[in-house]
Amino acid sequence: MNNKVKNIIVTILFMAFIFIVPIVNILVTDKEVSKSERRKLNTFSSISLSNFTEKFETYSLDQFVGRDTLRQIKAYITYNIFNQKDNNDIYIVNGQVSKYTNSLDEKSVINIAKKYNKLYSQLLSNMNVYYSIIPDKNYFMAKANGYPSIDYDKLVELMKNNMNKNMKYIDLFNEVKIDDYYKTDIHWRQENLDN
Repeated sequence: MNNKVKNIIVTILFMAFIFIVPIVNILVTDKEVSKSERRKLNTFSSISLSNFTEKFETYSLDQFVGRDTLRQIKAYITYNIFNQKDNNDIYIVNGQVSKYTNSLDEKSVINIAKKYNKLYSQLLSNMNVYYSIIPDKNYFMAKANGYPSIDYDKLVELMKNNMNKNMKYIDLFNEVKIDDYYKTDIHWRQENLDN
């Protein structure tokens, strides 16, 4: 096949893609939820004239035909062809999936402590109140596998220093184990809450 024929075929395929994909995206009904991401997707009904420019981009990204397949291809290429250790801050070690966080948001920790203090003073001041910090899955996986991690000691220290002294801290860091989390998810397994 000569170059001219190749160029014509590539041009036709490119033009078909440019025109067919938008038409298919218009014809396919909007999905309400992404099962793979476990979140609600933006729908066209959430867009109004006043917020069109801000909302249309997120809507079109959420409702793009073949979005999940393209995300899977991207993840496969990232891990298996480019040999990167993570994909969008998600990493996998021994079949365990986790999302790393590399910085502690101290202002956020202090803010939540203030909210707990307010709740305590308004509703709970005549009770014995205890609080704890549940380590995330990253606590067990990050440092041992070369991923960034927040300073959990600093997190505990910030909470203790900013919480009302009448509320007692219970340390659970030695009680929770990696097996208490889902393998393919960053969340704590509900059935392990009683253990």
